[in-house]
Amino acid sequence: MMVPVALLLLGALTAVLAPRMLARADWPEREPVVALWMWQCVVAGVLLCCALSMALSAAAAWQAVRGHLFAPAPHAVVEAYALQAPGPWAAATAVTLACGGVWTAAMLTREIAQARARRAGRRAELLVRAPLLPGEEPGAEGSSSWSRAPGRLVAAGPGAPTGHHHGRLAPPEGPPARRGARP
Repeated sequence: MMVPVALLLLGALTAVLAPRMLARADWPEREPVVALWMWQCVVAGVLLCCALSMALSAAAAWQAVRGHLFAPAPHAVVEAYALQAPGPWAAATAVTLACGGVWTAAMLTREIAQARARRAGRRAELLVRAPLLPGEEPGAEGSSSWSRAPGRLVAAGPGAPTGHHHGRLAPPEGPPARRGARP
C-alpha cells in the first residue's frame, strides 16, 4: 500500500519547498493578503496529507478502523487500496502520525494560552498606566465606576460647545429643568 507513503512524501515536499518559494518570491510584499491565504492553504494541505496518511495507515493496520473508514464505500474501493495485506510499517506509521497530531494540538493550545495571557497582561498594564477618565474614582474598575458615578454620560453632537468627539456628564438625578422656570 503505497498511498500513505505517497501522501507523506507529498506533505513533506510541500512543507519543505513552499516556504522557500514564498520567501524568494517578490509578490508577497505587494499582496500580503494573498500570501497569507497561500500560506494557510499550504499548511492545510500538509495537515491534510498527514491526516489522510494516518487514516489509511490505520485502516491498513487494523480491521476495526478499516470497517469504520470504508463502511459506505463499495468493495472495489477497498480492493483498490489493497488493504488486505498490511505491511509492518502501517501500525507504526499510524501511531507516529497520531502522536504527531496530539503533539501539534498540544503546542497550538499552549501558544493560544500564552497569547491570551500576554494580552491579559498588556491590558492589565494599560489599566494601571492609563489616567482616570472624568467621573472615575481611584481604585475602581473602569466600567463599574461609571455605574457608581453621579449623572449619566450624554453624547454631544458635532456642533455642541463641548467638542466634536466628547461627551458631558448630565445632572445626577431628577427631571430636566424647564426653560424659564425658577428654582
